[in-house]
Amino acid sequence: MKKSTSKIFFLVVSVTLFFVFIVLSCSIDEDECALNEDCFEGYSCVDGFCVEDGGDSGNTGNTGDTGNTGDTGNTGDTGDTGNTGNTGSETGAVCGNGIVETGEQCDDGVNDGSYGGCNPDCTFAPYCGDGIVHKEYGEECDDGPDNGTGYGKCNFDCTKGPHCGDGVINGDEECDDGEDNSNTAPNACRTDCTLPFCGDGVKDDGEECDDGDKNSDTARNACRTDCTLPRCGDGVIDDGEQCDMGDENSDTGSCTTECRWNTCGDGFVYDGVEECDHGADNSNSGECKLDCTYNVCGDGHLWEGVEVCDGNVACTSLGGSYFNGYAICNEDCTVLDESGCNKRLPELEVRIYQRGGAFSERMHVEWQSPDGVKCQSPSSKTCYATPVGEIFIIGDGMHADRSPNYARYRNYQNVHGEFRARVYNSLNGECGVDKVEFVIGGSIVKTLTANQNCKTDKTLKMPAAGDTWDVDNFRW
Repeated sequence: MKKSTSKIFFLVVSVTLFFVFIVLSCSIDEDECALNEDCFEGYSCVDGFCVEDGGDSGNTGNTGDTGNTGDTGNTGDTGDTGNTGNTGSETGAVCGNGIVETGEQCDDGVNDGSYGGCNPDCTFAPYCGDGIVHKEYGEECDDGPDNGTGYGKCNFDCTKGPHCGDGVINGDEECDDGEDNSNTAPNACRTDCTLPFCGDGVKDDGEECDDGDKNSDTARNACRTDCTLPRCGDGVIDDGEQCDMGDENSDTGSCTTECRWNTCGDGFVYDGVEECDHGADNSNSGECKLDCTYNVCGDGHLWEGVEVCDGNVACTSLGGSYFNGYAICNEDCTVLDESGCNKRLPELEVRIYQRGGAFSERMHVEWQSPDGVKCQSPSSKTCYATPVGEIFIIGDGMHADRSPNYARYRNYQNVHGEFRARVYNSLNGECGVDKVEFVIGGSIVKTLTANQNCKTDKTLKMPAAGDTWDVDNFRW
């Protein structure tokens, strides 16, 4: 009796374990999971559910012997037609049964393709996390498996996390004006949430220019790296500049503060090169000469108002009365000694007027110089003396209605002696002199009014003494 009881107990336990194994096997197929480790051995986590792994296909076994044909059984009664079952797959999975089976991404039983659900073919419908931004379902972003939390991330609900452009200064952001962020508007917060700065390519307040990467402290005519315009003194020779030595520009050096080469006449004294520079006022007759040296006694340039002379002077340059020689300037340029100059006689014009009378009257004049040269009228002509001097006769002097008969003594130099005019009449007619005028420098200096009968020779005498006429002794 004991042995029978033991056998019955063992049988009951065995059956019970078998059913437990069956139940566990069924529950494993449908268990939810997050990782493969959540499933039993032989199962993998697929789309949130534990699915039995498919093993490798074994080799095809040998074909067995054909069995004997059995006896034909009795025909049974026809059963009722059953309901049509769900379409099965090659693996035996049924899409739409609400169970995620092998080969299915999902199966919610509804499978209507709604957002976050399952498509009719048991593939995922659009959902947050698929890496596609579905704006029609309100998604702002979707980085797929990279969705998460933190600056610049897309949240797990596909809304944007803290980021540049949200209008809030987050993390290392310098600014954030949201939609007003701009890379072109002056003074705006930039689209990378940095403050406007010199070199961003936008001319902001306080900047004269900003060409971004083209800003340069070496390129000609470029906007400088401190966003100032190119200028004289920045060390770069720009348009309109002759030179630019930067901080070494100097009005006493080779390159002036106007970025021009320092040259004589620019008004800047070049140390070690120029003594002076009065610009447009430089003059060889002033304090600073045209070569930017000071005007000093002995340089051959007369400093007007300060020097009387500077060097010896040719007498002929001092006035019309000198004909040769040099005037000597003393050593301090204060006195010009003209004693070495030879003067010429001023030009003397003698006008002899006839006394009125008949046309038959005749009067001749023979003009004579101390050296014996004679020049006789009638007719206009010039008679030259040696080494210098001339007698210039004007008019014929023969007729009363053509008087006066006159001549000029000119260009005579350093003469001591008498000039003469012999008046005579070679015919029997009357000959009379009414008056004689003597003109020097355009002015009448003497007039002889005594009536002279020139029927016989009459001689007019005009003495000279070196460089002057002895006017007081002009006489008949």
